[in-house]
Amino acid sequence: MKNKRIPLIIIVLFCGLFAGSLFGDLMARVIPEGFLKKIFFETVSIGIKEPLKLDLSFFYIVFGGVLNINFFSLLGLLVASIFAYRIKK
Repeated sequence: MKNKRIPLIIIVLFCGLFAGSLFGDLMARVIPEGFLKKIFFETVSIGIKEPLKLDLSFFYIVFGGVLNINFFSLLGLLVASIFAYRIKK
């Protein structure tokens, strides 16, 4: 019974990351340049920046992906994890 909720919890966490990133991008357009903008809107990129290609002449596959994390995406993840904890019960 509890295993059926795991995909829902993962979806909630990804939605929290997405909502936090979206909110951060919207706020970055409003906040003027300065120290505050540099602290809260600095983005850290984690992942494979150049795609990894595997060509077997009959099969071609490309691996890659980058996760951009900033303060607001972590804040969205925190809110979503609290929500996911409540769903888990």
